[in-house]
Amino acid sequence: MSMFSMSDEKMAQAAALARSGKSLHQIAAEMRISVEMARSAASKWPLIERMRKFRSL
Repeated sequence: MSMFSMSDEKMAQAAALARSGKSLHQIAAEMRISVEMARSAASKWPLIERMRKFRSL
């Protein structure tokens, strides 16, 4: 996986793991991604979800 791209499914998975209480290091190890990618996905996913809702109206 490229350092600069992550599929929506992977981002959603990382965000879900973060909401479940796992640390960024645990998420990164489980998903085999960097801690930076896990942090980015967990922080950006709520914004992406909101954008999808507004575009579908």
